[in-house]
Amino acid sequence: MHVSRGYVKASLIACGCGKDQIPCIESIELIE
Repeated sequence: MHVSRGYVKASLIACGCGKDQIPCIESIELIE
C-alpha cells in the first residue's frame, strides 16, 4: 500500500474531496 502522498492529494482534489470522499478512496484503492 505505497501511494505517493502528492498523488493521493491530487486525486482527492480532482474529485472534490468532501462531497465525494468515497469515490476518491475507491479510485485510490483501484490504482494501488
